Amino acid sequence: MTTYNGEFTAPGTLLRINDTHVEQLSKRIPINYLQYAASGFPNVYSDVAGTHNLDNLKDADSNIRHVWLLALTAGMAVGAYPKDWTEGKRQMFKKTIDFHYTLVAYMYSAAIKGYENGFPYILTPLSLAFPEDPDVSYLENFQWMIGESIMAAPFLKNVESSKMNIYFPEGIWYDYYTDERMEGPILLKNKEVPLDKVPSFVGSKGIVLERRGT
Repeated sequence: MTTYNGEFTAPGTLLRINDTHVEQLSKRIPINYLQYAASGFPNVYSDVAGTHNLDNLKDADSNIRHVWLLALTAGMAVGAYPKDWTEGKRQMFKKTIDFHYTLVAYMYSAAIKGYENGFPYILTPLSLAFPEDPDVSYLENFQWMIGESIMAAPFLKNVESSKMNIYFPEGIWYDYYTDERMEGPILLKNKEVPLDKVPSFVGSKGIVLERRGT
């Protein structure tokens, strides 16, 4: 069940925060995500990828960045098919949905664990996940933990550049897409984030359950 007032419902209910638009990526949407999560309501999603904003090819890149954001939350809604996009852009759009699909079991496990003990495992602000690291409270971009092993780092600001600064807390981290190894704590400046790349990294406990097949 979805609701506009998740704080007044049974624990674990998905909280739809708003109808989203691409131009809001670097503004209140991700800020709202982290504020809800820090308040104990991490099962948020923002409606919707599509419906009114997938009919223009010139906006394809920013829309793909948008749906990557949705793919990293507890719920992902898709309202329309980008029929006027090129085949390559449509495949990138599909990749975001496929990625969310592979993480359903992992996200479900995180949501249940959060339901049982109140910690926002499905969307954990880095300041809660790494309370001994003072640098996580001063990040330029939006980053959070999904469960105890995946760090989400969606590209939401200056999306035309394809580069962003990404901070890695202490430990060993691997790029979800390329398996590139990073050792934190470290701030990687101007890291390339291609449009078709999964904007996530595996570290901390390092155990991720994926769903494969249909």
